[in-house]
Amino acid sequence: MLQSMGMSNDLKKASWLMGVHTDAAYWDDCAKAYTLIYNPTRGKIDFFECIADKISTTKLAKFLAVMLIENQQKGLHRKWTAHSQGGIILTRAVELVNQRGVRLEGQRVSIHAGGNEKTRAEKAFKQAGITIDEIKRDHPNDLVPNLAGFNDLSPGSFLRSMNSMFLVFRDKRPVQASPHTLPFLSAECAIRHLQMNGYQRKAERLAKHTMKELGLL
Repeated sequence: MLQSMGMSNDLKKASWLMGVHTDAAYWDDCAKAYTLIYNPTRGKIDFFECIADKISTTKLAKFLAVMLIENQQKGLHRKWTAHSQGGIILTRAVELVNQRGVRLEGQRVSIHAGGNEKTRAEKAFKQAGITIDEIKRDHPNDLVPNLAGFNDLSPGSFLRSMNSMFLVFRDKRPVQASPHTLPFLSAECAIRHLQMNGYQRKAERLAKHTMKELGLL
């Protein structure tokens, strides 16, 4: 049984999207079902919820902390996949569990394109005894982990993120071209998606960045 959570989508889209992320995170499990922890989107309020769990605590983070403890007490070992705001909520929930002195050995986590600060999340998960399967599945042009998560504030990251911002927030854009929505599989896959959807210049820029990262330029 896999449990996941996401952000800024209606229930129908969230159910489909988190199924895709769960498959990408734990493909070998061939999961036939998963439990979705859904945070209803409320527009601009979503943004303030993200800030709240970074500096304080939301009701959903408290609810998830209780769920984590209950799962542990029942001996239920889950695999958790968090996307976007889900990374922030899960990080805060585990911090709350740590404050109670409860260990979460046997629980596993994968975070995709999380708005959480990675070092803070890693510290919380390791303190709790959670196995981190993936925490860096991020598109290089994704403003959520780069800027909102404070994981890469370099000038290059800022320019790449701003240049691709409209692909994240405009619903009419092809979902395959978004650097944030679907699981990041590889730079080559992301480049092909941009090309197939007519974003040739963006594909060229991403290819150039990738080659620089690999030391080929």
